[in-house]
Amino acid sequence: MIDMTYTSFGFFVFVVICLLVYYCAPKKYQWCVLLVASYVFYAFAGGWGLFAYLLFTTATVYGGALLIARIKDSPKPVRDNKWYYRLSCKWIIILITVSNFGILAFFKWYNTLADFGNSILSILAGSVFKFPVYSLLLPLGISFYTFQAIGYLVDVHRNKVKPERNFARFALFVSFFPQLIQGPISRHSQLADQLYESRKFSSTELKRGLLLAVFGLFKKLVIADRLVSMISEIFGQPEKYNGLYVLIGLVAYAIRVYTDFSGGVDVSRGVAQMLGIHMPQNFARPFFATSLPDYWRRWHMSLNEWWRDYIFYPLVLSKPMAKLGRFTRKYVNNELGKVIGVFVGIFVVLVINAMWHGADLFYIANGSYHSILIISGMALAPIFIKATHLFRINTACHSWKLFQITRTFLLICISHVFINARGVAEGLNSLRSIISDFNPWILNYDSMFLIGLSRWDVRIIFISLFIVLVFDIMHEKGIAIRETLEKQNAVFQWLVLFGGIMAVVLWGSYGFGYDPVNFVYMQW
Repeated sequence: MIDMTYTSFGFFVFVVICLLVYYCAPKKYQWCVLLVASYVFYAFAGGWGLFAYLLFTTATVYGGALLIARIKDSPKPVRDNKWYYRLSCKWIIILITVSNFGILAFFKWYNTLADFGNSILSILAGSVFKFPVYSLLLPLGISFYTFQAIGYLVDVHRNKVKPERNFARFALFVSFFPQLIQGPISRHSQLADQLYESRKFSSTELKRGLLLAVFGLFKKLVIADRLVSMISEIFGQPEKYNGLYVLIGLVAYAIRVYTDFSGGVDVSRGVAQMLGIHMPQNFARPFFATSLPDYWRRWHMSLNEWWRDYIFYPLVLSKPMAKLGRFTRKYVNNELGKVIGVFVGIFVVLVINAMWHGADLFYIANGSYHSILIISGMALAPIFIKATHLFRINTACHSWKLFQITRTFLLICISHVFINARGVAEGLNSLRSIISDFNPWILNYDSMFLIGLSRWDVRIIFISLFIVLVFDIMHEKGIAIRETLEKQNAVFQWLVLFGGIMAVVLWGSYGFGYDPVNFVYMQW
């Protein structure tokens, strides 16, 4: 296995070779170049031993989609047979979905459940029997290609897309290499046609893609990787760092996760754009969100849209939820009955999302925290509105929006305490210490910003965060930065690009003696 992460020299060489071969190849074979490149990338980055899982997902979903299409194209008398028509399609989807997500769940959750089961058995029956625990290496990109493939299968069943009958073309859709490490999760209608089109070399697309990729590397190498030592220092010694230190660590962790993940997605989308392929946006300035629902609409957008379309809506609109709503309206409360299905859907989706992120109780606690706050906010919204009227609060001014953004950001930061504390109980103790061990005087100490960092690191982080903040504000105001840059003189455009590359080269964390930090979402 070769290091092919987005920050490695090997990946840089691979992309350059791929671009040269892709644009030099005959137009009708360009998609074949992408398929070969994607499989070569997966073999070297993920390892040949895990290749079978990618092929299994590709083959089962490809075959399942064709079977569903064949059933739908059956003669009318056959389609009128509800048992054959509906149940056949339904069971095809169930079997393929369960088998593919079962593999994903096994890799993510088996060892956790085995450890838990062994703990119970040791209490009840001593050491007579134990579940085996394995050294499991999660296949590269398994979440992203599994979600993408199953979404395609459901869309075929819903008649939103036509099934792809060319196996090699479908294999490219599943395995397209820029999205394997970080996503985003593309829909077939968004990506497939672009993959199969022939295209000429475009210096504009190359420049735009390179700018996006460089900015992604800037966020990852200059900001995210620098903050790791500070976060590890604070949460690695809870007996030493408490009170306001915990809050500082949580803010640093939130910034680290955002710059790491969004940086990786920028590299993915940038490389794809250099090939002339446009993948969907995955972030929309989530730290400018004015509420938790707004935050989740802006964060990891492709995944949250997947949850919405394939889990939330089917669950909320299902017959059991309709019955629950009627029961609640009749025996509990009419208003609650109208929204109980939505509340259940929100809770289920956020808990499942948390379980996807990690196989530990503190991840579930994190998801429950978000769902409870969102549901409470929706339930108490009329009271909040009345309170703003009662206290004559101007909700249309900038100060109110700034308050909403700050409040939402702090709520997001607090949720990360369970992940960093590596346990629910320890996380609650850390939160308690922010109040019980209140120590605002540390703000007077220069050393507060030097936890695990040098003064040079601190300066670079603040300068870099200011640059990212300015860019995000411009995007939030609707300014397309790369398109605006193209209106400037060519010399200025290349100076900006060269400046970005030099910032990564001079300020980035990499090189000899450096222990590279994997992307947060690399094997999720």
